[in-house]
Order: sequence, then C-alpha cells, then structure tokens
Amino acid sequence: MLPKIGILCAGDDELAPFLPLLDRRSVRRQAMLTIYEGWISSVPAAALYSGVCKVNAAIAAQVLIDSCRVEAIINAGTAGGIDPSISIFDTVISTETAYHDVAEDILTEFHPWMDSIWFPGDPFLLSLATQAAQDSGRPVRFGRPRFVSEEMGLTPAQRGTALHLVMQFIDFSRTETVEQVAREIRRLVERQMITPQQGEAVRPEKLTAFFSSAIGREVRASETLHREFKFSILVPAAGYYARASRGEKVLLQGVVDCWFETPEGITVLDFKTDRVDERTVGDRAEEYRPQLAAYSRALEEVTGRQVCRRVLWFFALDRAEEVPYASVPEAGNSKKQEKT
Repeated sequence: MLPKIGILCAGDDELAPFLPLLDRRSVRRQAMLTIYEGWISSVPAAALYSGVCKVNAAIAAQVLIDSCRVEAIINAGTAGGIDPSISIFDTVISTETAYHDVAEDILTEFHPWMDSIWFPGDPFLLSLATQAAQDSGRPVRFGRPRFVSEEMGLTPAQRGTALHLVMQFIDFSRTETVEQVAREIRRLVERQMITPQQGEAVRPEKLTAFFSSAIGREVRASETLHREFKFSILVPAAGYYARASRGEKVLLQGVVDCWFETPEGITVLDFKTDRVDERTVGDRAEEYRPQLAAYSRALEEVTGRQVCRRVLWFFALDRAEEVPYASVPEAGNSKKQEKT
C-alpha cells in the first residue's frame, strides 16, 4: 500500500482545490481543525488548513502525524518571493527548507543540535514532483529558498556563526599557512558543510593567526582535543538564583567550542567574534567569566578532571585572554551561560 500523504495549507482558499480530488471523502474535527480524509488517485491522503503562522502549522502537522498516521506531508499554498526570475503562477518546489527568521546557531549550537539549519525534502515526494513537472507544461522550479540575507550579505551574528562552523569542521593539521586554511574553507563549501556565502565571510588570515599563536599550537598538537562538546547537567539552583529553594536544581546546558587535556588538567577554549579593541577587551573577557565557569563545572563533572585554564580567543585582536577561575556564576548573573 502506498504511504499516506498529508496535505497542509495555511488557508481554506489554498486547501479548496484539493478537496474535489479526494475520493470516498470523510470529514471530522480535532483540535479545532477540520480534517478531510480519502484517496487521491488511489493514494491515501488527509488534508487540512492550519491557519497562518509557524505555530499553527506545527500543531496541524503533528495532528496529521499522530491522528491521521501520514508518512509524508506536502505543505502547499501561495507565497511571495524575492527571486526576480520567478513569475506569478510559477510552481516552486523546495528541495530544502529552513526558518527564515531564526539565527542559525539557535538550531545548530543548541537543542536540537542539528548539523545544518536545512530540512531536506522527502525523496519520494520530490521524485513524484519531478515526474509531474515534466508533464505540467508550466514553469516549475526546484531548489532551496534564497533569503534576504543572501542578497544583502551576512549579519555580524551570521558571520560569527560561519567562523564557528569553520572552526568546528576544519582539519587542524592543514592550517599552517593562509593558503592551507583557504583550501580547507573551499573544501567545506564543496562538501556543503558551510554555504558559499559563509565561506566568503571567513578570512583565512584570521584563522592562521590563531593557529600560529601559542594556544593555537597547543590545540594543533593535542591528542585529546574535543570540539563542539555538548553537555546537559543538573546543578544546584542556588548558584544561579538567589531565591532558589533548598535542594532545587536547574538544567545547565551548553556547547563548549574546544577543550583539551594537559598534565595539569583541562584547558577550556572559547572563540569570540565580538567587536573589541585594546581598551574594551578586558571588560568583555570579564563578562564571559560566568559562561566559562559554567563550562568548567560541566566538564569537571563529566570528566572527573579539574579545569586548570580558561581561555578566550578574540579574533578581532588575534589574541588570547585567560580568565581566572570562578566556581559558579554569581546569582542573577548567569545570562552568559549560553553559547555566544
């Protein structure tokens, strides 16, 4: 039997063309949604409209999955676009989709820790769409969305994300020269680990400056190097909230850019793309003390080893700032726990 397909539209006008196609149609209500079920050309299907916005769409998609037991969902309807090559009434089919209004690191550096912000289209549905496009006689476009950021350039936050991605995936053994780093960035683009625009946003000479520094040489030589280390631990809430009840705990969650072991203990290294100068770098490093303390606490609990050194590398100045140990962030000053 063919897999059951869900059809999800934002509005009733967008859903209307599908309803006459449903044979042996039944109608029911659930979660304030009207669900139409039947068969389209012998393919079992369930269709509904959710109302506008991502939250409504997420609720409706979950209803289709849980209640209607669909195995794939087609999100159909009308939309605007910024690509001048697309005309009104063209059909556009996304091979990949992504949130257009969420910073990339929200999805990749925090839960759910995705490898990429892109959600690939279902291969089965894309193959059917390809066949239909060949017989449609009308313009049909395949591809992934191009957002305004791609036209206007990356924001400072997006450039920071690009640099962090390169530092996550680059081969540290091939970073002795600017030319080697540039080749590594091109390799990441070719393997689609970063986008071409992200590759262009990262300056190879900045990475070379890090790898040629004292801390960079330690990183390259380390046999215990860990990158993008994710952790989630429960800790006493009193260290973070002055009014916490006795015995109350909070979830401490984050991602450590880099850490490695030495005979003296663990070194924590965090990369920063902040805009700082010689006058402000000391104060900015101090602002990150709670974050580094949280990382240290997590690593000590997970590994059983002591953290002996906490280092920030500021790419703006091509230099390291060591931050002395602080056991826990002061109450009310824990906003820097999260990755920045």
